[in-house]
Amino acid sequence: MSVDLRAILRDGALPVRVALVLDRMAAARGGLESWAARFAAWLLRRGHEVHGVAFEFDEDSALPGLIRHLVPRSADRVARARAMEVRLAALPPMLVHDFGVGWRFDLLHLHGGSRRTAFRRGLHALPPGRRLRALIDRVRAGRQGDLERRQYGPGSGRIVALSRMVKAQLVHDYGVDAARIEVISNGVDPDAFTPAYRTAHRDAARRRLELGEAPAFLFVAHNFYLKGLPAVLRALARLVRDGQAASLSVVGVGPVDAFTALAVRLGVASRVRFCGGVADPRPYLAAADVLVHPTFYDSCSLVVLEAWAMGVPAITSRWNGAHELWPEGHDDWLVDDPRDVEALTRAMRAALDPVRREAAGAVGRSVAIANSLERNFARIEALYVEALQSRGGQEG
Repeated sequence: MSVDLRAILRDGALPVRVALVLDRMAAARGGLESWAARFAAWLLRRGHEVHGVAFEFDEDSALPGLIRHLVPRSADRVARARAMEVRLAALPPMLVHDFGVGWRFDLLHLHGGSRRTAFRRGLHALPPGRRLRALIDRVRAGRQGDLERRQYGPGSGRIVALSRMVKAQLVHDYGVDAARIEVISNGVDPDAFTPAYRTAHRDAARRRLELGEAPAFLFVAHNFYLKGLPAVLRALARLVRDGQAASLSVVGVGPVDAFTALAVRLGVASRVRFCGGVADPRPYLAAADVLVHPTFYDSCSLVVLEAWAMGVPAITSRWNGAHELWPEGHDDWLVDDPRDVEALTRAMRAALDPVRREAAGAVGRSVAIANSLERNFARIEALYVEALQSRGGQEG
């Protein structure tokens, strides 16, 4: 008799024993770490048995019910993958959900996209002097290719890409069988990131940032080069030279001195505020009129989804997989080339129109609702079901 595992999981009657495998579990770090912590909490609420297997655990990763396994951190990625394989073999049988650490998995979930394309795009983002250093670092980490060959070689494990863009890159860069790749975009919590929050906190946040009445752009990232901050500063300088009153807030941990100096050279230092790293981006999104994210590479940027959820329009690039979620007919919020300062300036100048911003904010909110975190988690759980079915209906 066949068993409807999908119905059983939906009703919470069959707990799955799952290992979430990643470098570091940390709820407050943002990106992959934040997503994994929230997903683990969701799985626990669903009644699943969740094991976190990582080389490092932050204090905030101690979720009630989460079984943590600390693996000693080895010297390089291949050695770490082997160490993870050894640890997983010593644990009870379970479904393995890996985020790029090793080669033993049922699901390989690539929040960072294709490493080869990401590296090439990262080189484009760097000034010439920094490219040589990046190439040298790449050579020193040459055994990365050994890990990727094991991850993407023939096997039964499924691969999760966060966008169609990433799926195409995996097929091109590594020859991955397209049938193994499932596209599941990032998700956002539309109940935490809301237009109502923005309305309630906007005035206080703008006063704290001393933004006044002029339109305020926001940039949120840790890798300032990769996410296009030099182009944003140059585009802002062009707007200022044209007599436009606008400011830029920069949120994230990065080489502030180099970019402060660039702002001074461009004559916009008084218009730019570096806010450092923050645990909660919502007050900054509430204060902003437009998020600017002309990234050289993002599999599916979470901060763009968070901005959309709060009704904040976002200017981003076609190298951000999240752009696939943006409806056709609104292409003036997208730039093709993150290095094209003229195109970015046009997009930022057009965004100064409050009517256009309001309309785009409403579109963004609808996109965020359609791509909720709950829906995102449920689609991953559905892949767990498929993995169990491929094992003949037996729990991992």
